[in-house]
Amino acid sequence: MRMILKASFLCWIICTGLMPYQLANAANQTHDVMSNLNLRINDLTVSLLNKDKHKSLMLYDSIQLTVEKLCQQMKNQAFDEKKYRELMMAYAWIRVISINFKKHAWIGAAISSNQLHASFIRFTEYTSKLQSDGAWIRYLSWDLMLLNLEDPKGNAQLLRFRRDNLISTWEDMSEILIKNFRNKSLFMEGNQLILELKKAKTPKQVIALTKKILALMDQIKPD
Repeated sequence: MRMILKASFLCWIICTGLMPYQLANAANQTHDVMSNLNLRINDLTVSLLNKDKHKSLMLYDSIQLTVEKLCQQMKNQAFDEKKYRELMMAYAWIRVISINFKKHAWIGAAISSNQLHASFIRFTEYTSKLQSDGAWIRYLSWDLMLLNLEDPKGNAQLLRFRRDNLISTWEDMSEILIKNFRNKSLFMEGNQLILELKKAKTPKQVIALTKKILALMDQIKPD
């Protein structure tokens, strides 16, 4: 924990130098950096779950370098408490991934990778609520899957919280979806999956449903 706090504090120090005249250029650079970071973090979660050591290590190194680059770029942006807080948490989760990876604790590493993903979902400035809700449902679906794989009894309280959060986020998202008639089939499919999720009793049922929800999110295109 001391090492995590030390890394987070170091990031905070590095990122607090502000250069106002560089704000516009820095914002563009940050957008470029964030364009595929979340995708690579998701790929890391998948590779860790699959126990793919080589691919996981490559992705981990790439993500770590990108986060360091992002931190450097943020020196030239106006102070944003929320973003700096998420960036500090990102450094902490990167450290936890490394610890679990070295121990070959694959599910623990995948859970940590998904938490890293959550930090950068909160960090990212999405162009629409449909995008941000979709990203958050992806994170929650992965968390439900991974926590069930790890220890459904020990994680029971957290699993209830994640499921409730997913349901409420879908309710918000579905209101946006139904405004466009072309999304009617996706709206109906999503509602059915959420209904089944509410009724699910076993880890196996929940895991199967989260996979279907993730597949549904792939079909939803941003407006």
